[in-house]
Amino acid sequence: MEIVDVKFKDEKYVFHYRVAGVIEKEGKYLVQQISGKDYYILPGGHVHIGETSIDAIRREIREEVGIEVEEKDCKLFCYNENIFKRDDKIEHWLEQYYIIATDVELADSWEFVENDIDGIKTLKYNFIESDKINEIDLKPEVLKEILKNKKFDNIFHNISCNIKK
Repeated sequence: MEIVDVKFKDEKYVFHYRVAGVIEKEGKYLVQQISGKDYYILPGGHVHIGETSIDAIRREIREEVGIEVEEKDCKLFCYNENIFKRDDKIEHWLEQYYIIATDVELADSWEFVENDIDGIKTLKYNFIESDKINEIDLKPEVLKEILKNKKFDNIFHNISCNIKK
């Protein structure tokens, strides 16, 4: 079966369905920065057609972080819907965020070169202290509060719509 990400782009619209994971180490959170971008995101990526979100987060963590995690180690804590206008297109992002439990010792920082549908890009990873989260441009913004206060017990549903209906 051909691997196809759940995303599409045309002249007017862009849609993305992705998953991302929170990995904590000694009071620090793992963040990712795509080379050339001035903001940070959590490690993860697009769900493939026919793939569950739990399988997608396990795959993305394996591909990008280099560790195997079991389904029981992944707990959904945030469902984010972000709708906005950029470059005269309406962008619609659906994202599911998981807390990832792992005992694997990870380096403090590293880089990973990814070749995906959008081309080759360098992903830079490092751990940021929880009290420094507000000092970086972490996307989506709502994650800063969740991470700072460790609000992982309940599922948080965030909707951000910055376009006029």
